[in-house]
Amino acid sequence: MKIKTLITEKSSKSRDPYILYFNSLYYYCFSRDDKIYLSACKDFELLDNAQEIVVYKNDDGLKNLWAPELHIIDNKCYIYVAADDGKNENHRMYVLYNDSINPLKEYKNNGVISDKSNKWAIDGTIMTYKNELYFIWSGCDKNIHYKQEIFIAKMANPFEISSEKVLLSSPKYCWEKCGGDGINLAFVNEGPSVLYINEKIYIVYSASGCWCKDYCLGLLEFLGDNPLSEDYWKKYDKPIFSSTKNIIGPGHCSFTVKKINNNIERYMIFHSFNDEKDLNLQNVNVRYIRVELINDRLKFNV
Repeated sequence: MKIKTLITEKSSKSRDPYILYFNSLYYYCFSRDDKIYLSACKDFELLDNAQEIVVYKNDDGLKNLWAPELHIIDNKCYIYVAADDGKNENHRMYVLYNDSINPLKEYKNNGVISDKSNKWAIDGTIMTYKNELYFIWSGCDKNIHYKQEIFIAKMANPFEISSEKVLLSSPKYCWEKCGGDGINLAFVNEGPSVLYINEKIYIVYSASGCWCKDYCLGLLEFLGDNPLSEDYWKKYDKPIFSSTKNIIGPGHCSFTVKKINNNIERYMIFHSFNDEKDLNLQNVNVRYIRVELINDRLKFNV
């Protein structure tokens, strides 16, 4: 399967795509106008025209809701989303919940989820290993927002982090530092997404500034038995997906599956620009959602 355009709407709907396959339906989770929406349908290729349902009306007055993710944990629904009070320096991860097995019910805000350092945080996601929950996110270890890194911590439950945070990935290679200077514009590792393949665990993350053509996807591979040890994570020294002629700045991916006969096909959902002229911080909503069958790309080309 060649790369296909999945959602073409030029709004925050076409940013930071996350699809969850659950109970024979594909759920697409997105933010618009500081509210959270879900669309559901039987085939993710139909999501562009699927009904949009507001599941979080945001009576709490949160601002700048970014990259919501729907997760089902112990038969209850949770949405993890970055938000602030109108000031970017106050961005934190929040947990929304609806206390049911139905993702389309209305969600309540449980508040911030953070380790005890309570630093700037976005792009939170969940990893499950040996029946334990781990929270993975992009954050800044210092008060100055000059570098975004990937952290992991153990969770006590879907609302709380119970361990110290551990650094998994920091921008170190030249392809992870494009578009930034470490002073006015950050060096960036963000958008971690967990990929499970045959009992192996990977984290695919976005690197470099989302405003430049060098935005790309990098890879971490878990090689040990303790997710909270950086020594057990292998970082690949090359990106697994970079810009092509027609796909500019691919990033912030998620993964889903289809069952075709008796075979499981894995797909990567990601956003990208169409044209280099759209590359700037003010134009982040002109990106498109793409989908690619990744059975071949699972070799990671590295």
